[in-house]
Amino acid sequence: MRGEAVSGQRRGRWSRAITFALGAVVAVGALLAVLSSSGGVDDVLTALEHVSPGCVLTAVAATVGGYTLLALHMRRLAAGRISTWQAARADLLLFGLGNVLPGSPAPGALLAAAELRRDGLSARRTRFVLAFTMWFNVRALLGIGAIAVLVAFARQHPGVREEGLWWLAAVGLIIALAASAALAARPATAEHTAQLFARLRVTRRRPPPDVTRAGADAWHAEAKATVGSRRNRFVLVMVAAGSWLADATCLWLALASAGVRLDADVVLLAYVAGIAIASLPLLPGGIGAVEAAIPAVLHHFGAPLDAALAGTLVYRGISFLLPVGAGSLILARTSLQRRGAHRHPTSGPPQSG
Repeated sequence: MRGEAVSGQRRGRWSRAITFALGAVVAVGALLAVLSSSGGVDDVLTALEHVSPGCVLTAVAATVGGYTLLALHMRRLAAGRISTWQAARADLLLFGLGNVLPGSPAPGALLAAAELRRDGLSARRTRFVLAFTMWFNVRALLGIGAIAVLVAFARQHPGVREEGLWWLAAVGLIIALAASAALAARPATAEHTAQLFARLRVTRRRPPPDVTRAGADAWHAEAKATVGSRRNRFVLVMVAAGSWLADATCLWLALASAGVRLDADVVLLAYVAGIAIASLPLLPGGIGAVEAAIPAVLHHFGAPLDAALAGTLVYRGISFLLPVGAGSLILARTSLQRRGAHRHPTSGPPQSG
């Protein structure tokens, strides 16, 4: 058994290494292609030298605002049982440091869960809070992307109106998001899903249908208590969308600092494309690939490639590296506190003789 476990770990390490190597090759190739098309490193450095400090500081403020909204979102899911600062620490571990750890997003979720449990949230509530944090954020991003595509089509941007049936896909995505939200609110959906997973069991005996139904009902009741009323769910969607839009505003300001002035819907399209690339499990945080994808989309809509790349680098320095650094500091602080607790354990009450 131990030999099989060691062999499995080795295969896992090799698989991660091969995935990372393939992602690195693709990212470096794409970045080199963008650099060569933009005129080379010198042109990009020249564009970076002319970056406006005022726009950069405003972009930093937009990122801080985005993480503040994320913290308010998580605190609302936790029913106020954690402070905004405690929620912000968990979000910086989940969405900041977690983005660069191997196997993302699982390591970030584990770090955030440990942080929330140390702050007094129960393990079960923590699982629900993190699950619905990701649920609302992913759905909000998909909705923003679909709306950005429809707006770009409505405004008849050159390079968009010729792209076939993308508008139909955007409409279908919006309908699918609305339908899945309605289905998720029904207890019957939880019951059918639980029964489906029960039928898929191979090595273990299936539980009786009434046990499966009771467990699904209990899970759905707790999930509904976490997300709250319809009004509360609407607020959660709006706050999640606001956090994404704040991050997109950071990109828009970073591009403006490098002299790139494009319509907001075009920047939003490039932003969603960059986030989609960053979510692929090839490189931590999509390093290299995002820096190639966003300028390529912007250049498609008329932005100078060197300025677009310079603005994207500014954006990534703010939106990606700053949260990673903050999450690292939080993790280091927690580790120091743990060591201190182990070295100086709290003495218990005196025992009676």
